[in-house]
Amino acid sequence: MMTGLILTQDQAVRAWIKERTDHGQNHFFPSVRPIYWATPTGTAEAVGSSFLLQVDGRRYLVTAAHVLDLNKDSTLYVAGSNALEMITGVAGVTKAPASGRSGDKFDFAFMELPEEFVERLGADSFIDANDVTQNRGTLDGRCFMALGYPASRNKAKPISVTGMHVRAKAWAYSATVHTDEKVFEAVGVSPESHLLLKFDKKSKAFTGETTSSITPNGASGGILADLGRIDPQSLAPSAQLSPRLAGILIEHHPTSKAILAVKIQSIINAIRGS
Repeated sequence: MMTGLILTQDQAVRAWIKERTDHGQNHFFPSVRPIYWATPTGTAEAVGSSFLLQVDGRRYLVTAAHVLDLNKDSTLYVAGSNALEMITGVAGVTKAPASGRSGDKFDFAFMELPEEFVERLGADSFIDANDVTQNRGTLDGRCFMALGYPASRNKAKPISVTGMHVRAKAWAYSATVHTDEKVFEAVGVSPESHLLLKFDKKSKAFTGETTSSITPNGASGGILADLGRIDPQSLAPSAQLSPRLAGILIEHHPTSKAILAVKIQSIINAIRGS
C-alpha cells in the first residue's frame, strides 16, 4: 500500500492555510513597514507597524493612532527602500475619547506622502484598490492573516539614516474570526466596522503541533488580509490565490482571545473625507 500520497481533511486544510499565508505574506510584505522611534541612546526601537496605501491616485502611510502619538515623545521613522525615513508632516488621526487613546476603538492615522517620500519608500509598494476587499458576505469558514512587526521579534539597533535600513523581522499569523456577538460586546465594537481575529496564547502550527503564540505587541498598524473561504472549491489545486486587504490591526484583547482590526472601508472613507 502506498503511503504519504493521501491527505486527511485536517492536513489538507493546514496545507491550504500555509499556502495562502505564504502567498499573502509575499504579496503584502513590500507594503507593510515597521515603525521605529529613536531612543536616548541613539538606537532604533520597534514600536509599531504601518502600511502603504493608494487611494484615488494619492499615496498614504497608514498606522495606528496610538503609534503615531509616540511622535510627541521621540522622532519616529519608517523603513524605506534603503534607509530609515523620518516621519514628518500633517496626519489625519481619529479623535480619542475623554478617557484617552486606550478608549479609541478606531485608533488609526493616515498621512499623505509627497512624491519624493513615495520614491524613497518605493512607488510600486503601495496597496491599491485591486487588493482591497469589500468585507461583504459571510465570515464563517473564512481565513484571515495578520501581518506586522511585533517588538518581541525586533530588537533595538543603531539608527542608520544613510545606508541600509534596520533589517526587521515580519510576523504572519492566520486564523478565522469571531462571529459571536457576545465577543464583540465584550470588546466594545461592532461587526459592522470591526473584525476580531481569533488569537490565543497557544496556537497550532502548520505541521499540527501546538506552540506558544508570538506576542503581537508592535503589530498595531499592520494589516489584516482576507485569504478566502476554506471550502471544497478553494481546496482544489486549480483554485486562485487572491489575498485582499481587509483592515488595520489595532490591539490585542487577551480576555476575549482576539486581535482587533478596523475594516479598511473606515480608513478609505476617512481619507476621502479629509
